[in-house]
Amino acid sequence: MRIDKISPTLSLLLLLSLSGCFYIGENDYDDILKKPYKEWTQREDLTVILSCMKHNIFDFSSNIKVYALPYYPAVLVASIRVWEDRKPVGDVEFVSDADALAKANAGLYIDWSKSQFVDGKGNYFKGALQLDSLMFMIHMENLTNPFAITMDPERGPYPDISNLEQKIYLVNDKEKFIRPRYVWGKRNNFLSLDETLLAMFPLRKDEHHFLEGSEHMYLVIKEPDGPGTDIKLTFDLSKIR
Repeated sequence: MRIDKISPTLSLLLLLSLSGCFYIGENDYDDILKKPYKEWTQREDLTVILSCMKHNIFDFSSNIKVYALPYYPAVLVASIRVWEDRKPVGDVEFVSDADALAKANAGLYIDWSKSQFVDGKGNYFKGALQLDSLMFMIHMENLTNPFAITMDPERGPYPDISNLEQKIYLVNDKEKFIRPRYVWGKRNNFLSLDETLLAMFPLRKDEHHFLEGSEHMYLVIKEPDGPGTDIKLTFDLSKIR
């Protein structure tokens, strides 16, 4: 199973959750991560995912609403568990999918005997500076016109996203930025329909790590709806576990 199979279903799940179809359970993110993956309930899987997702739905300076989910190690596991909710955690396919995604998206491996991630040097995973790269799922909606789906995007009031890939950045506390290694999934040049993208950011270059000395990182989309409409979402690096 590839990550592009997860993202559409997961984005719908997240949007349903935000609309009130789901509430976070009694165990919080920190409590859940103390337990082995195989003991997580589906509600706890969802709590892990939602605890790491950020959005700008209450920012009224832009009509574009963005939901962004970084695929932290714990989020990768929770996402696959939601996708394969009818299969036991020891299932061969689940283990294979989780191993492949951890390696491709973060340069990590999984020690299944201890339910812990391991970096490329063989050290158990403890924090952000052990990530080689990081994938974000970015879901975008245009709330300018409620009838947008029935209109011609060449004539309707739709933002031009033809060069959206060049407007997405990851920023650290030192106000340094990096662009994605790639952005995948954009379907249209105008935001007439919802878009769900996957953006991969390289975090390590030789011995330099982009997040060193930072406590937060910021996903920025520059002026997606014209001048003055920058979207900036803040992520706490302490959740990268």
